[in-house]
Amino acid sequence: MSASSAQLMAAFAGAPLSVLTTCPFPRVIRTRRPCAPSSLCPLSAPLPWRLARLPAILSTRTQSSTTMSTPSPPPIVPVAAVGEGPLPMGASFGRAAILPRRTSVGLYELERLGVEPARLLGSTASPAAADGPPGNEGPFAAAVGAMVAATLIPPLFGTSAEAPVALAVGGGLVAWAVDALAFNSAGSNALAGLSVDAARVVAHEAGHFLVAYLLGVRIERVAMTAEAAKAAGMPAIGVDVALGVRTDLWTLSAVACAGMAGEWASYGGAEGARQDLVDLGGHLRRAGIRGGEGGEVKGYTRWGLLQAVTLLDQQRGAFEELCNALAAGADVAECIAAVERRVDCAALEGKAPAAG
Repeated sequence: MSASSAQLMAAFAGAPLSVLTTCPFPRVIRTRRPCAPSSLCPLSAPLPWRLARLPAILSTRTQSSTTMSTPSPPPIVPVAAVGEGPLPMGASFGRAAILPRRTSVGLYELERLGVEPARLLGSTASPAAADGPPGNEGPFAAAVGAMVAATLIPPLFGTSAEAPVALAVGGGLVAWAVDALAFNSAGSNALAGLSVDAARVVAHEAGHFLVAYLLGVRIERVAMTAEAAKAAGMPAIGVDVALGVRTDLWTLSAVACAGMAGEWASYGGAEGARQDLVDLGGHLRRAGIRGGEGGEVKGYTRWGLLQAVTLLDQQRGAFEELCNALAAGADVAECIAAVERRVDCAALEGKAPAAG
């Protein structure tokens, strides 16, 4: 072995860093810190042996750094500990007896229950008003009437009021159109709500609540005042039921017609059912149900009304108790408790009432 080779081996055998920096062989000076003494890489070992052990050293260091840098996974928290689950329903939830589902319901079947179809569904010639167009035609009719009056009446007195009346009516029509298209008739509904009977609204919403509850549709929120609706995040007063994509069309029809059935149970007629029927017709047609004369929309609507009226007639006590709770500003849990106090379990099971 030459002298230079002997000096090189001596330098790698155990020379400290300070000696290496003064070594006469600048090409072998290490700029990285040598590995610490260990059983895997003793500094006194020969260079070939240390080079052979290099992969094992690197593998050990890589595993150690990965273990130290990988954060521990977060603890698994049960869902029940994060937030409250859905509000529990009562014993009578979803226990209603379902009528045979068919689209061939005749008007005489409603009349047997004391219902006058013309007072609930409109003309007996076309009893499914869900086939009609949506919207409130009141402002439009008033505007047309004002234009006709401004055109015909002033000439009778030798004057002309066409220009100012036309300006006023035109502005009103523009405002009404903007409200209907951009704000979903919020202004018209607010003006109409000024003259709405609060007790009738309670009966309407109680019908929706009770029929949905007995048919197994969950009640999410309820608000009978504008302040309560705003606090609950609802667009308007009423009952918010959990109608989803899994709700069958028959149940949807019964819940939609339950509002007019509630008004019928308390007042013998319905005034706030038009929008319910319009919404129902839209859902049915989107599901592929034919509308128009001879279509099945009419059959679904009649069946839904028959089912809703039958349930409210059987559960008159629970309906009245629910109306009192809603009028008092009760929440969903309190309304459910009111229903359960007065529900007729025998009627839910389809049994005849016991003789008194």
